[in-house]
Amino acid sequence: MIKIKEIFLKIDKKFNYVSGGSISNTISGRVGYYANQAHTAVRWWWWVLQFIIDLTFYPLDNHHHCRDTWLVDESKDDYQPTKYVVTFFILSVLTVGACLILIVPFYVLYLFGIFNKKNI
Repeated sequence: MIKIKEIFLKIDKKFNYVSGGSISNTISGRVGYYANQAHTAVRWWWWVLQFIIDLTFYPLDNHHHCRDTWLVDESKDDYQPTKYVVTFFILSVLTVGACLILIVPFYVLYLFGIFNKKNI
């Protein structure tokens, strides 16, 4: 199961980089930072993204997935401001799209006891 987690982390970091973030951070950590720490004009949208991600990853983690990811992130100082509307749009599309794909299988596997928070 560790290999699957590592694959997801690498994909997540690549998506974060493509959407204007640092290659060393995940989308969840970046969203957690901007929703809970940064003061931006579009903070409400970071909260929306955080809600969507937290809801999707609840079966694997907990209801504070983004915040917890940001707090334990090794490179906390590496969060770069999202200055451009295009990169913010790419981040939003990637996040919502990935969550729409992942939410159903995650919850089905969780309900059947295949996924639980202790073995992921």
